[in-house]
Amino acid sequence: MDLTGDYEQDLEATIEGGVGEATIRLPSEVGVRVNAEGGLGEVNAEGLQREGESYVNDAYGDSEVTLEVDVQGGVGQINLEVI
Repeated sequence: MDLTGDYEQDLEATIEGGVGEATIRLPSEVGVRVNAEGGLGEVNAEGLQREGESYVNDAYGDSEVTLEVDVQGGVGQINLEVI
């Protein structure tokens, strides 16, 4: 799933995974906080820092717009990539 792009307002998204690998592309210029829970798999959060139970990018808390993403994984790996 590709969530990169320019946003004029905050966005809240929920993504539910099934079986297999899921890759979610996130913007670098917009603040992003992801709550990702892998079922039977792992979470790879390239370009993000752990903050409590969530992952945030460098723009989180500084940008005017914020993306709040909730990812529920099933069986498999969740890849979070900042583009």
